[in-house]
Amino acid sequence: QAQALSLLPLVEQSFTLGTVLAVTIKPEDGTSGYGATSQTVPIVQSLRQVGVFARPLGNVIYIMVSPLTSREECTRLTDILYKTIKKMGEGDGQSKSSSSSNIV
Repeated sequence: QAQALSLLPLVEQSFTLGTVLAVTIKPEDGTSGYGATSQTVPIVQSLRQVGVFARPLGNVIYIMVSPLTSREECTRLTDILYKTIKKMGEGDGQSKSSSSSNIV
């Protein structure tokens, strides 16, 4: 599923390591690192509206689960993330946010 995420136009790369899924989003303004939140903040806000808690660090979105999380729940979370990123890439998402102060 991480491979399918990496094929989305907004995604630069995605990978899993243990119970962590990391997705690097292509920043729209050419910046990178911790200051590149123009794409990640709206994605994380959209995920939270459907009960998925993700952590943006710059242009990378992280989702972490417990080692006891079922395969079905991991698939569900990845599917929601995939659909959310795809929707944002199509321009149907929320308006861009310039502030990430409410993302913890």
